[in-house]
Amino acid sequence: MEAELLQSPLLGLGEEDEADLSDWNLPLAFMKKRHCEKIEGSKSLAQSWRMKDRMKTVSVALVLCLNVGVDPPDVVKTTPCARLECWIDPLSMGPQKALETIGANLQKQYENWQPRARYKQSLDPTVDEVKKLCTSLRRNAKEERVLFHYNGHGVPRPTVNGEIWVFNKNYTQYIPLSIYDLQTWMGSPSIFVYDCSNAGLIVKSFRQFALQREQELEVAAINPNHPLAQMPLPPSMKNCIQLAACEASELLPMIPDLPADLFTSCLTTPIKIALRWFCMQKCVSLVPGVTLDLIEKIPGRLNDRRTPLGELNWIFTAITDTIAWNVLPRDLFQKLFRQDLLVASLFRNFLLAERIMRSYNCTPVSSPRLPPTYMHAMWQAWDLAVDICLSQLPTIIEEGTAFRHSPFFAEQLTAFQVWLTMGVENRSPPEQLPIVLQVLLSQVHRLRALDLLGRFLDLGPWAVSLVRFCCGYSQKGRPCVVEGDVDVAGGPTRSPLPPESGSLTPVRDSPCAPRLRSVSSYGNIRAVTTARSLNKSLQNLSLTEESGLRRGPPAGVSFNSVYTQIWRVLLHLAADPYPDVSDLAMKVLNSIAYKVRVLPAPQACPGSDTSPSPDTPPPHSLREERRPASHWLLWVTPGFFSPGRGSPPTSSASSSSPTNDVTKQRRVLRLQIPEEHDLESQTRKEREWRFLRNSRVRRQAQQLIQRGITRLDDQIFLNRNPGVPSVVKFHPFTPCVAVADKDSICFWDWEKGEKLDYFHNGNPRYTRVTAMEYLNGQDCSLLLTATDDGAIRVWKNFADLEKNPEMVTAWQGLSDMLPTNRGAGMVVDWEQETGLLVSSGDVRIVRIWDTDREMKVQDIPTGADSCVTSLSCDSQRSLIVAGLGDGSVRVYDRRMALSECRVMTFREHTAWVVKACLQKRPEGHIVSVRSPLCPCSGSVNQFTAVYSGTGELINSIKYYDGFMGQRVGAISCLAFHPHWVCPHARRGRDRGPSGPAGRPPDPGPWPPHHPTPEAAPLSSGKAQLQ
Repeated sequence: MEAELLQSPLLGLGEEDEADLSDWNLPLAFMKKRHCEKIEGSKSLAQSWRMKDRMKTVSVALVLCLNVGVDPPDVVKTTPCARLECWIDPLSMGPQKALETIGANLQKQYENWQPRARYKQSLDPTVDEVKKLCTSLRRNAKEERVLFHYNGHGVPRPTVNGEIWVFNKNYTQYIPLSIYDLQTWMGSPSIFVYDCSNAGLIVKSFRQFALQREQELEVAAINPNHPLAQMPLPPSMKNCIQLAACEASELLPMIPDLPADLFTSCLTTPIKIALRWFCMQKCVSLVPGVTLDLIEKIPGRLNDRRTPLGELNWIFTAITDTIAWNVLPRDLFQKLFRQDLLVASLFRNFLLAERIMRSYNCTPVSSPRLPPTYMHAMWQAWDLAVDICLSQLPTIIEEGTAFRHSPFFAEQLTAFQVWLTMGVENRSPPEQLPIVLQVLLSQVHRLRALDLLGRFLDLGPWAVSLVRFCCGYSQKGRPCVVEGDVDVAGGPTRSPLPPESGSLTPVRDSPCAPRLRSVSSYGNIRAVTTARSLNKSLQNLSLTEESGLRRGPPAGVSFNSVYTQIWRVLLHLAADPYPDVSDLAMKVLNSIAYKVRVLPAPQACPGSDTSPSPDTPPPHSLREERRPASHWLLWVTPGFFSPGRGSPPTSSASSSSPTNDVTKQRRVLRLQIPEEHDLESQTRKEREWRFLRNSRVRRQAQQLIQRGITRLDDQIFLNRNPGVPSVVKFHPFTPCVAVADKDSICFWDWEKGEKLDYFHNGNPRYTRVTAMEYLNGQDCSLLLTATDDGAIRVWKNFADLEKNPEMVTAWQGLSDMLPTNRGAGMVVDWEQETGLLVSSGDVRIVRIWDTDREMKVQDIPTGADSCVTSLSCDSQRSLIVAGLGDGSVRVYDRRMALSECRVMTFREHTAWVVKACLQKRPEGHIVSVRSPLCPCSGSVNQFTAVYSGTGELINSIKYYDGFMGQRVGAISCLAFHPHWVCPHARRGRDRGPSGPAGRPPDPGPWPPHHPTPEAAPLSSGKAQLQ
């Protein structure tokens, strides 16, 4: 007993006051954050991933000042020292041949990254040769980027005055070349690579000269007599990028086992130098048999991912891109890693150069400056991938064994999956996002990567924008630089996501809810459609005011093409019961209709209707015309729930950059501890109060049942409803009754006789409400309404004096409703324990919805030619009982196959079954009634008869006789309270009912009187309770 009390949700309360534990265990439907929070748009995120400019490096100047065989005067080299230049030993051949071979090798190394650029070499040049080269390349490049690569290993170090060194014509003197002049010749935009000692001095001088130019231009703008005032405005040097091998006070490393141009090797041959450096570390002793000579024999090609060398290159690209994604500010990442193919490759390799050269007390410098990345945790993943690859080399080379691929990408996908499911609130964007996009290029991991990427995109528009930003989409929607889009030996490959794809464009301004929603179910259609071709092809789907959409295939568009499929989806969404979805779909349809009228239409095929004239004014709004959605809607599988009700919270800190807003938005996780689990929270206390109230209602109602049924003589409520009632529903625990007419719902407090609320259901004028159910009646109640067009709507904040009713969600519960003279409309049955909603009506199926997963789970054929008039289910036995219009009562077992699921048919009735109920007690009896022989039947003769279970007439309620009596109209619907099955009230129409003697003290201001069992709304518009 002590253990049970410790586990009780209401610890500390006595047994008499303890709430029924079953209420605590019941799941709540439509109460997640996406259902409760307000939908917010994504206007601030819409353009965050777009870039203003898309650059391309079209020309490359390779300036080598080596002076092979002669060391510069200010550099004292060790013996032995590093000699290799572009992996060529210059002392192994003649000086001139060595210089030419090194220049040719350097060009080949750059061509691996940008094969289409124009390359020009300048070997041991003079000042005039450098000037001629730079001005020529700038003239041909126009507004595109030019790269200037400078190797100064054979000349003195740069000066503090901002000068580098070249030669005179006779190679007898070193001639200084001013960086100021170099800026003038190169222009902007440009990228500079300096591979020499004290290279940081060049970067500093470059900035000083750029600032000096800006100051001169400011003076010239004020003074018309300034020499620069009459000259064309030179480009700003702010767009120039610089990469330097070391700081201003550092010398290049001279280790014999490394190349002399270590910085250039890192930038142009990263895999080769990375493997060589790895073999020189102490940790390589753990991998026996691996030597510097062995790594030269690694099989494969860099652009073949199936080979060891190609896989290492692929992993390296993913890791360096991921490091940059996680460390760099978003605008800087976009500029350096997504704007230019060659620049992105150089900066990825620059991260490797920083790691390698820092191990030799040499710090590479860049402008713009990057934060330190050499200690990032992803480098450990790179070391592991290299270790796994090198450990297989001896057996692969000597024994010819098969290469075992690295588990790197599978492990990173697992890490991304963990981020999606087990993160914490206010977390950073996923580190593995660039890797997930990389894996889309692999057939082995593509399916899993697509699934994880889809789950990430479901987090909302901020996730969509983040993916597009990571892909580097330009203003026109084309990816500029995408992870894995560079093959070292072959240039760009196909991007992971299709260019101009609509697959990453948010369909609506709502943070995304589960992918099972109606719009997202057509993602496969959107994924293969480009915005431009879609706009062009949809113009062929001509709209006319007289005939609506053409039934036949338009000219130039296949009847089953992706464009017609999208058109069907748009028509279907335009009729969605959720207003936000239908409004957005109508905007798209109206936009297309307008373009059809104002833009020239393509030539139609012979025999087709004439196209509208371009001068024809735009048509009226499709919403105003209220046209039917045409037969096309019958071919589209209806979606389920409409937009989600959640939004990723945004940071309160302001930022001038829209890209920063992307990183500051976070999604509230499902694993967050709910407030109701806090014993001291207000939400927890309110739930305890409601559950105590529920327990007392059940207990006192059971006591009254045991006393026996008495006559129903007391009329405790009579009032006029705004419309003729069609459905009435008691709230199980509060003195509230919902009365629905054709398109509105009214809430009454039957105890006080007051109208609590009245609102429109939102269904079209030609439809009517045919069913209602209370969801979460034991806790935070929601009202579900069903109409005879198959639409289901869920409302909250009803009968609330402080809040207005709000629609939580809506979806098309049934499609293809059959027109009948006497139809049941739509009937539903709700099961709180499982969250299953069973629906049927004027159809030939029974459809089951899982509200937790938000999807349709089963369609059971009724096997009858008449409509379903009543439903009742029992989840413990998986049974469904349906009463039909032909008088039959059918029992279905949803665990069985569709052809065998109808397990029993009763034909006790010959007329319309008004109600069929499956008792959930162990005996599980089925109770069915038909009009007028029912336990409580209303007659057009203006009386209500109440019978016992044995068929004995208990009472007959008639209109009041006498001068002051209230005449009862024809009965339109009846309802019993779910708990109070007999009256307990004092007689008197104008007095409220009294409670039973000896009732336990109330826990608070809960309903002080008992509900009565019966409500009989009348065709005259009055609602009468007995």
